[in-house]
Amino acid sequence: MYDCLVIGGGISGISTLYNVSKYSNNILLLESRPFLGGRARSFVDTISGDEIDNGQHILMNCYDNFLQLLENLGTRRLVITQNRMKVPFLSKNRNSKKGYEVHFLKQQFFSNKLGTLVGLLSYSAFSILEKYSLIVFMLGLKIFPPKSCETVLQYLKRRNVVQKLIDFLFEPITLATLNTPVEKASATLLSTVLQLALLSGGNRSSFVIPKTGLSHLFSKSSMLQEYSKTSTTITTIERIEDYFVASDSKNNTYYTKSIVLATTISATKRFLSQLGSEHSLNEVDSPITSVYIWFDSEVLTEIDEPFFGLIGTVSQWIFNKYKIEVPTTSFAKSLVTIVISASDNLSDLTKDEIVLLLYSELSVLFPSIKSSSMLHSVVIKEKKATFLATPSFEAVRLDTSTKVKGVFLAGDWTNTSLPATLEGATLSGIKAANNVVSFLKEI
Repeated sequence: MYDCLVIGGGISGISTLYNVSKYSNNILLLESRPFLGGRARSFVDTISGDEIDNGQHILMNCYDNFLQLLENLGTRRLVITQNRMKVPFLSKNRNSKKGYEVHFLKQQFFSNKLGTLVGLLSYSAFSILEKYSLIVFMLGLKIFPPKSCETVLQYLKRRNVVQKLIDFLFEPITLATLNTPVEKASATLLSTVLQLALLSGGNRSSFVIPKTGLSHLFSKSSMLQEYSKTSTTITTIERIEDYFVASDSKNNTYYTKSIVLATTISATKRFLSQLGSEHSLNEVDSPITSVYIWFDSEVLTEIDEPFFGLIGTVSQWIFNKYKIEVPTTSFAKSLVTIVISASDNLSDLTKDEIVLLLYSELSVLFPSIKSSSMLHSVVIKEKKATFLATPSFEAVRLDTSTKVKGVFLAGDWTNTSLPATLEGATLSGIKAANNVVSFLKEI
């Protein structure tokens, strides 16, 4: 008889497992897939031999809970943290010799809130009046908070934010953090992101980038190996008196005093239904498309940055992977990753069509790409990457506790007041674990 059974080995399940284990080591995590980490995973591409992620992740230093989880698992060393925030954005400019302009959003002089505000004033994409308007908006986030029913676009318009600020700053931030277009995204969630990432002081606005495949963040942990079981699909859960019985597809049974469902919305709904509890929350997904392209020579030599954002193009974020990770094979001289959030507009295109579209975009901006030969490409369409972060969904996200005593929920889609990020998933696991511990102390 376990004290707690965690079903689902994504970030929320891992977070739950670790935090419950501080109270009881009589705990087991079950994951249907042969690996832990959920959508944050990596695999070896069979043609190039390179290990690539199932979608590039970029983190921020304000991800306190997730980074602490990595510290606890002994894998914090596998990520790189900027000393100060520095994010280059490129926008097309026909009058420029390079065909584009580079605008740096970075902390200036100070690694704190003041440095961030000075950095906003130094952002070269904006005029003096636009910079003044931006500072007024940022300082007014707490004084004039968004309404719960407002989208990001509605809120920005109500606060008299001009279109240039939307196009060059707020839309890229919204897409990157909420994976939802500004006309649909929850303004409340964006306000939280802006305050945590840009206005919370210190170097919390610095970016954090994994320097290895995402799976290594979890596969290296002896603690996870000891208390988890992969390739195990739970099919049914039933309550018998004051405990639960979970059965897997191989007819194994697991007896437990409590359960945490760290599963998708649809799977959670199915398990709760088996336990006689219903909820009406429906999945509304938003996709992310990641494209990996290998070249026979060094590319993106025109810009000395490991990653940057693009404005006014289908491509949103570009990562020069061999500037971040040491190549493990001699297959290619360059590996470029392109990320497009809320990529519904690419859903009807074939993988070859997507690669051609993005290659054409980049070759116009960077002659080094045009003069190189493309050796190989991989397109990953993560159709259910995150929930669509609308005001209506934000209003109905479920809490960790359920109507079934001893059953709790975890997942980035639960009511964390954060977007569907690694930080949100980790926080949901902490909340679920706290509920489990309280429950176990009572029985």
